[in-house]
Amino acid sequence: MVQTTVRGAVAEALEDLSKIDFDKFSHRLLDYPEIRRRAVEGKSFLQITELLVSTFPGARALKVTLEILRLINCNEVAEKLDSKTEAFRDDGDPTFRKNSDGDLDLDPSQEALNYAPDNRSLTAALSLGNVNQSMCTIQFGKYKGQTFKWLLENDVNYTAYLVANHQVERQHSTCQSRLMANKDSLTQYAMAYPEVLKVSQIPTCIP
Repeated sequence: MVQTTVRGAVAEALEDLSKIDFDKFSHRLLDYPEIRRRAVEGKSFLQITELLVSTFPGARALKVTLEILRLINCNEVAEKLDSKTEAFRDDGDPTFRKNSDGDLDLDPSQEALNYAPDNRSLTAALSLGNVNQSMCTIQFGKYKGQTFKWLLENDVNYTAYLVANHQVERQHSTCQSRLMANKDSLTQYAMAYPEVLKVSQIPTCIP
């Protein structure tokens, strides 16, 4: 049995698209700041596959492909790809929520709105040397106790607000407390994603 790879699975999914849907998929790729128009226009499904896996490391190529397939309503192809690549899905990268126009959804998710930290037992801080950074828990703010990955997936606007505030805070402090270390870690994790950097340039209003 031939082993499934992200590259092979994505290529098969794109090959299954009609010409119209493939053109829609290619057009949606331009919503990502890493993708240049000249890298997309006139390219075959194999060339687009190579573009995806070379631009988005690890399982991010898979997540981007699934995201776009669902945006263009190719749900059957998306479900087939999702089922075939289940083992590749969780690599610590968050899945950013987007609206129907393909823009980042800056509103808190329903799960975030329902979150009540006072009613939950908080997870102890995790050591970066031993676990994936995405699973570290935030030690401050209204989502205290949730993981970094959860925070980016459920309230990217608030994440950008925290990161921006901490950057200002760090300009005036060399404190090495556990809380500051936690803020440093969240900032390092969040700023690895272009989506957060993009939001950080947008004026935010956080109550």
